[in-house]
Amino acid sequence: MQRIATGKFSSIGWLLLSLVCLGGCDPRYDARPLSPGATLEVWTISATSTPNSRAAVDPTSGAPVYLQSPAVISSSDVQTVALADGPNGTPGLRVTLNAAGAKKLKAVTTPATGQQLAIVVNGQVVVIPTVRSQISTSFEVVSQELDATKLLDDLTRD
Repeated sequence: MQRIATGKFSSIGWLLLSLVCLGGCDPRYDARPLSPGATLEVWTISATSTPNSRAAVDPTSGAPVYLQSPAVISSSDVQTVALADGPNGTPGLRVTLNAAGAKKLKAVTTPATGQQLAIVVNGQVVVIPTVRSQISTSFEVVSQELDATKLLDDLTRD
């Protein structure tokens, strides 16, 4: 026998469903591929210039950094991007890699020794996190200085 809620229970049920969708039905949290022309790269960095590096600027400190060629991860290694909930409600960007990208990032972050990687979106260094553990299939970029919603829009705009 199927039960159908009516009256007050039904109203409360719809209210709860609406509240859940307000927090979890936002389409920006759905994984999406990069738009054609958008780029997302991960680079190892150095504090000094080397023959295979290019100069960049740390967006937080303004200090010069050097991106070591070639990039560890390129756009062809990125499967999808989406918004993610970071600590304290700070929105972040979740990046999921394909098998080839996961293998490359795992090799670079094993063992995790506190090295820093530059996350570059559409040619601009957006954040330089410190690696604290091995990374392979996905990672989240969360920073108070980062506008994750804008990054997602820049990466997935048609």
